[in-house]
Amino acid sequence: MLDRIRRDDGFTLVELLISIVILAVITVPLSNAVIGILHNQQETEDRLALSQDAQIAGSYFAQDVAAIGVRGDLDATDGMHFSSVWSDAAYDAGAQTCGPAGVTQEVRLMSDNWDAPDAVSIHVVAYVRTNTTQLHRIKCVNSVQVSDVVVARNLDPTIEPTVTCTFDYTPATPTCESAPPPRQVKLTFTLDLGSADPYPITLIGERRQS
Repeated sequence: MLDRIRRDDGFTLVELLISIVILAVITVPLSNAVIGILHNQQETEDRLALSQDAQIAGSYFAQDVAAIGVRGDLDATDGMHFSSVWSDAAYDAGAQTCGPAGVTQEVRLMSDNWDAPDAVSIHVVAYVRTNTTQLHRIKCVNSVQVSDVVVARNLDPTIEPTVTCTFDYTPATPTCESAPPPRQVKLTFTLDLGSADPYPITLIGERRQS
């Protein structure tokens, strides 16, 4: 009778402690594995989001640079400060307003659009960082804004975007505003979501007109 009572009493203290130790040995690596999977999944999702931003921005930029005109700074044909490409531009560069006042534009692209034989409208596309983490593509026609699209989010606020212009010749003053305008324009910036590594982006466009 005494043996039956002892068998029905349950676990001893030693058995309970051993069970807790075994449970901890199993749980700790399992928890680490689950955390690692969740972290990798979030990093993959963030990387995909950054890649999508890069594709959208790249598509817009290539089209915009392809459409720029052939004017250069103080072009001899018009004597106007009226370039096809500006870097670090004012919102009213070339006497055409586009984008928020007082905000420096990373790059500004201008073209003449002939609507009729004797009528021309001025198209301006400005790539503007309106806050520290978003890049906007703002389009204006004759100084009237017609669209504002966020083409990149999650910009790294600690890294300034840069603009590089490549010419078919060696300009006396190697700036994007030189005449004739550059053949190729590059806009470089860095995206950062925190969970993924910083993602440097270089948008490249080739001028089509000559």
